[in-house]
Parts: sequence; structure tokens; C-alpha cells
Amino acid sequence: MRPLVFAAVALALTAARAEAQEWQRLTAVVHVHSRLSTGEKSIDELARIARGEGIGALFVVENYLLRVEYGLPPFRALTRVAHDEPSIMSTGLERYLGEVARARLGHPEVVLVPGVEVIPHQHWSGSPLARSMLLHDTQKNLLVFGVTDPAALRSLPASGNPYARRYGRQSAQRSRCRTKSRARCPSPPDRA
Repeated sequence: MRPLVFAAVALALTAARAEAQEWQRLTAVVHVHSRLSTGEKSIDELARIARGEGIGALFVVENYLLRVEYGLPPFRALTRVAHDEPSIMSTGLERYLGEVARARLGHPEVVLVPGVEVIPHQHWSGSPLARSMLLHDTQKNLLVFGVTDPAALRSLPASGNPYARRYGRQSAQRSRCRTKSRARCPSPPDRA
């Protein structure tokens, strides 16, 4: 049995060594915004500049949803104040993915990886009556790369995302159930 395991490991190492020789080292730039959110250049221009500078890979990251809001409880819907900045949820996910696809065709020598920067959670402190509100955790972001399905992107759990309703109260209840007795916690719904 041992000689067979040794032979399998040696074969795997030989195959891994052969695959490693096929890899190519690339200079890459990570976390670049285009004008679809908060950048100044189009994705095509960024790819052209990358090619001219000898950069082999570009990880384009657009702001997913830059929206913060506050409403006074218990009348949050009536007293809501919101602030929006440019993001791909406002300019369009399909437009973003289309621009990445066109830039890939126009610049095949540059590896373009689409990504989004997600604000999964933010919270407020202070008093609206004293006009001393402070917004927290807007820069504790997740960078999500390589997702090219608009439906999957649309459902990311982001602060202010109306399409991600399934990450609402039930998610909070589930996390509370992890710390309490499981006997009182509802069972999760069946997934098809």
C-alpha cells in the first residue's frame, strides 16, 4: 500500500511541477475604479493605459452601492434621509459587465477581472436632535472579484440594497440562534 501512495504523490508532484512551468508571472494592478462609479477613465482607457505601461492584469473594482440613509425610529420610512454616490447599481450592472467584455475584446493582452466593492454594513451614532450624527464602518468593505452573473451581483448583501431582502431580520435571528438554545430557533427553509 505504501509504494502505491508514494507513487501517487510523486506523480501528483510531477504533474504540479509541469503545470507550474506553464504559469506566467504578470504585473497586476488591483482596485481600480472607472468612471462608472468614482473613477475618471473608462474601462477601455484603463486597459489601454495598462497595456502601454506593461501591466498584464487589471482588477477593476466599481462601487457596488454607495447609499447611506437614516430615519428616526419608529418612523424610519417617514423621516428617512438618504445620500447616494455613483455606483454600478445606479449606472447598471449589465452596462458594467458589457464594458468589461468590450475592453477584453479590444485588449486581449491584458487580463481584465471585474469586481465590486461592497459595504456590507454601516451604522450611526450620536443624536439627530443635537445634529451630531456620525456614520461608522463605511470603509470596512468587501472586494468581490470574478462574478459576471448580473442576478448574482444584484443579490449581494450590501447596506441599502433593495434586492438583497433575504439578508434581513432572518439573518440577524439566525446569528442570535447560534449563541442561544437551538430548541427555540426556527429551522431554516428548505433550499431547492
